[in-house]
Amino acid sequence: MSELGARLQRAVVLLVVGSLVAACGAAQEGLGPGPKRPDSQEGGVSAAGHTSPGGQPFQMVRMNWVDCRQGGTRLAALDEVDDVAVNVPTGFPVLWGGVVYNSAWISTNGLVSFASGDVADFSNENLPTTDIPAPAAAVLWDDWVTWGGGSVWVRTLGTAPRRSWVVCWYDLQGYTSSPSRVTFQAVFLESEQVLYQYLDTVAGNFRDNGGSATVGVQNYPGYWSVWSFNSPQVPSGLAIITKNP
Repeated sequence: MSELGARLQRAVVLLVVGSLVAACGAAQEGLGPGPKRPDSQEGGVSAAGHTSPGGQPFQMVRMNWVDCRQGGTRLAALDEVDDVAVNVPTGFPVLWGGVVYNSAWISTNGLVSFASGDVADFSNENLPTTDIPAPAAAVLWDDWVTWGGGSVWVRTLGTAPRRSWVVCWYDLQGYTSSPSRVTFQAVFLESEQVLYQYLDTVAGNFRDNGGSATVGVQNYPGYWSVWSFNSPQVPSGLAIITKNP
């Protein structure tokens, strides 16, 4: 290759990399059940990255972890339990699917829903699905337990119109137990976006990196956006953002 050709090739590579970095920076600124699966059984067909017509795909951004234990509220009803959900006030009115919600259901299984129903469903499905209430955020939907010290917290940050309502899952184990524990969170932004952040997704078995989990949002049947389904696409340190349905 000539010197001129080599220079042109390097210029193209730099242009592509620069465009990707700029895109991530812009996104950051915008801030049923049947029998339980045994621990050794990997969950079903893998799929990743699909969105409904008019939906917004998730975008990767830089992680900015929020510690809910600093100034937040521990949801004691979710301590030392399996397949349980509680209803709590949101930090501000959340617009989801064209409806304003002032409370949400939070489950031990990595789900948040703005409607009542089987929010504690342990058997994750691809989205969209009717197995869980329609307006739902599948942050890391899998069969998790808080036994042995796991906990779920909520925290509200900021002032209008830039508030954030954060739901944190700390030190969860896969049912019935797993060699390691996972920690992750959802940040609902007043700008009508939701940010998922994954501090540690290594469970020490087939659940590693979301290998048996659903990650996405839905407002069934018209809107959904899926990052991954039963596919290890959720490494520790990942942060992804999308708009509310």
